[in-house]
Amino acid sequence: MQEPFFEPWVGENYPSQAPKILVLGESHYGKPEWYTPAFTQYVVKDWALCQKGSSPFFTKIAKILLGKPYEWISLEEKHKLWNRVAFYNYVQQFVGDGPRMRPTPEMWAEAEEALDYVIAQLTPDIVIVTGKELGYHVGTFEKKYTGPAKFCYWTHPSARAFKKEDAVKAFDEAKNNYAK
Repeated sequence: MQEPFFEPWVGENYPSQAPKILVLGESHYGKPEWYTPAFTQYVVKDWALCQKGSSPFFTKIAKILLGKPYEWISLEEKHKLWNRVAFYNYVQQFVGDGPRMRPTPEMWAEAEEALDYVIAQLTPDIVIVTGKELGYHVGTFEKKYTGPAKFCYWTHPSARAFKKEDAVKAFDEAKNNYAK
């Protein structure tokens, strides 16, 4: 198994959660001078924990995981949520310097071993996969995966096609399957 370049965000209370939830994003983008193993930590602190601002991507995820998909949530609730989950981006290189840039076939191919490593290390019960193309690649991984984690597939929360009710339903199914 290959270790990831970008270290996952692991909330301080993640190890004691039941179920343990790993939120899987697709990729990072940024300037070459930002390329560091701790980049995911900066992204979560800046945008999920709102140190630089609020991100619809992280906020929508938090609302669904908190069971409040149509409600306003406080900064305190966001902090509690992101300190109970882990977050990891599948592709282990910057895909470019701005949003809407796509991973290359080589980037997708190289990412699978690192995901296997992260899942083995974090032992999540539920893996939330955020995005259709990401879902395709993780679905290929899941067919070979023999561990206990349940995979939950969502449309990307920033996509126009994202429907909160679909994400809620998929998450509820994953929680019910975890409980069995």
